[in-house]
Amino acid sequence: MPAFLSMCLGLMLLGTGWITAAGVHPAAAASSESFDVGGTIDGVYLLDPATFAVAEPGRDWDANAEGWKPIALRDLDRGLSGKPFLIRFSVTNSADGPRTVVFAHDLAFLDTMDIRMASSTGAVRALTITNNQPFSSRPVAFPGLAYRSTLAPDEVQDFTLRVGMDTTRRMNIGVRLWDDASFEAYEAAHQLKFSSISIVLATMAVLWLIFSIIMKQKSLLYYSGYLFFLSVTIFIFYGFAFQFIFPDHPGIHEISFQGTALAAMSCALMFSTYYLSLKSQAPRIHRGNKIVAAVLAGGAVYGMLGGAQEVTVPLMMASLFVPFWLWVCSLLVIRQDQSLSVLLFCVAWGTMGLTTAVLVLQIAFRFLPIDWAPSSNYDVIMIASLIEVLILTVSVALSIRLLRQERDTANAAATADPLTGLLNRRGFQQTAEILLQTPVEGRWCLALLDLDRFKAINDTFGHGAGDQVLVDFAELLRDVCREQDMVCRMGGEEFAILFAAPAAADALERCDRLRARFSEEPSISDDKLITHNVSVGLATHDTSIAGPASLERLLRRADSALYRAKRAGRNRVILCEEDEKPEPDVILQLRLGAKSS
Repeated sequence: MPAFLSMCLGLMLLGTGWITAAGVHPAAAASSESFDVGGTIDGVYLLDPATFAVAEPGRDWDANAEGWKPIALRDLDRGLSGKPFLIRFSVTNSADGPRTVVFAHDLAFLDTMDIRMASSTGAVRALTITNNQPFSSRPVAFPGLAYRSTLAPDEVQDFTLRVGMDTTRRMNIGVRLWDDASFEAYEAAHQLKFSSISIVLATMAVLWLIFSIIMKQKSLLYYSGYLFFLSVTIFIFYGFAFQFIFPDHPGIHEISFQGTALAAMSCALMFSTYYLSLKSQAPRIHRGNKIVAAVLAGGAVYGMLGGAQEVTVPLMMASLFVPFWLWVCSLLVIRQDQSLSVLLFCVAWGTMGLTTAVLVLQIAFRFLPIDWAPSSNYDVIMIASLIEVLILTVSVALSIRLLRQERDTANAAATADPLTGLLNRRGFQQTAEILLQTPVEGRWCLALLDLDRFKAINDTFGHGAGDQVLVDFAELLRDVCREQDMVCRMGGEEFAILFAAPAAADALERCDRLRARFSEEPSISDDKLITHNVSVGLATHDTSIAGPASLERLLRRADSALYRAKRAGRNRVILCEEDEKPEPDVILQLRLGAKSS
């Protein structure tokens, strides 16, 4: 277990390193009057006071110098807002040749970016980019709003941007700058990283959906839903749904990720509630979780239908505490159930819950000295989600394995005789009907064995002694029978053996040796010797001549032979030949016996 926890910690560190290596954690900006784009520029945030300033909402394009103020990296997140912000910065090219640069908003759900550019060459440009704009008509085909510009040697370009949301929503004013080659590399890595996560989660969702149908497990159905909606959330959040699935249908771009995120958290609540069996272990929490899940599901439907984000955004932010709550629930359950699957469940939701809780509080109150942009916070949550899903999948797989073992144990108990441990009539019939369809070298043989005068043993020595005789006979059968033979207690003092033999004579010899040994080895109960005998009825079937054997016909013929052994004086073996027919009174006796059993 320490090794497993070390692996989880390693995955978390790897995820953090992945984010940093991919350029999500921003680099520092240069400290010049104008940002120099003559060298390599790898996605820096333009935050230096000399090169980047922001005007709060309410300012117009011509805001005076006092209206602008510098902004720190951690302050790029502006909370819920429907008002536009003004951003200005300057770039200059100190290289000997022309340089092409790209600046882009770092998240995919900014609604509008108005751009004004004035060049030292006298050129002036103005254009508007919106998230409701087909990809084919965008200046840069990128999920976030982006613009590409080329500078001649020694050219200076002054930019003023107005960024905002069409309605009151979560607002981020992060703008990053790349040279053209670095941007293409970033875009490819960005697409590969998060689309891969989304595809992996969607694939897992399909697999667990299949398992839920096969296993008929409601918890697995909700787990599949959680994975599916989580994958869709990532796909929409990072803009891939807009870019790859419906790039030329702007209206669909307005569908937000909040609805799918709420659906994922609703499914997570229901999955965990059933997975942890909270109905029996914590009924009040069970009821509370179902109510919260219903509220989140309603919010999900509302969000997917285009409901006001003033409602869905706060509800989604609150739902990010669901993983933390599920971790608390697992801590309550782990006191009673310390299985590996529950322990992994606790580790999974602890990883996700603590990460989301800390980062949501950080976004809201900025209480940690972390110099991260808002996009970094969201990326860490996504990576934590992936780690959580991987651990959770192992937990669910172990739970399924345990469930199958419990079912196998229950099935074995249902088909076993509690006194002797042999198969009971039900288990024998289920297995024998399948086994008899298999051809064998020689013939199938069925022996029915009935202890002689067993009632007299019970009357003379007591029922405890009778049970001891049955147990001793069962042990004798295990000792003399082969591993491939089927041995069964049909009921009362009657037993059965289904086995293969080269010929009828070999089967007769085996049964007679068993009969003789039982007669020669008396049982002991309360220091008293109990002598006993057994009568055997034997029927055989040659599969090479007559085809697959019928269990019902073998039982009728073996019972007919057993009936004849009893009438002939007991303690003997009688073979019913294959062309013989059971006597009518034996058939009637079989039917009555089946009813009574």
